[in-house]
Amino acid sequence: MVFDSRGRVLVQRRSHAKDLFPDYYCASASGHVASGEDYAETAMRETDEELGRTLMLAYVGKEVVRSIYETEMTALFLGRSDGPFAFHPVETAGGDFMSLPDLERHRAEEDLPMTPALMAALDAIFRLSREGILETLLAEL
Repeated sequence: MVFDSRGRVLVQRRSHAKDLFPDYYCASASGHVASGEDYAETAMRETDEELGRTLMLAYVGKEVVRSIYETEMTALFLGRSDGPFAFHPVETAGGDFMSLPDLERHRAEEDLPMTPALMAALDAIFRLSREGILETLLAEL
């Protein structure tokens, strides 16, 4: 998940052509681990491919994410950038920065379509924020 200098989170809008969760909001960048890659290598590759940026990333943790379509292990990394971004033209329909309070409200009101992986990432970010850890992690980036 990429944060800007104002503390907002970059969320991508999935392409209308995606098989799973078309037009839903998802993490700043995400993808599947390729053979021979580890989570950190995948996070760096996907950030570059989907955002056109190479960022310093901090590993936060892993979680199992379940939906009606799939179950996957998701690793969460944090990064910082104000852009500009070159969103992948096939994978996404662009992206927007949103504040944590706005994302928390959208999550509670279920009025913004979010992928299960984004909801899991936001849960982790909200927890880190409540515990006072999030700002420390972001300050190191």
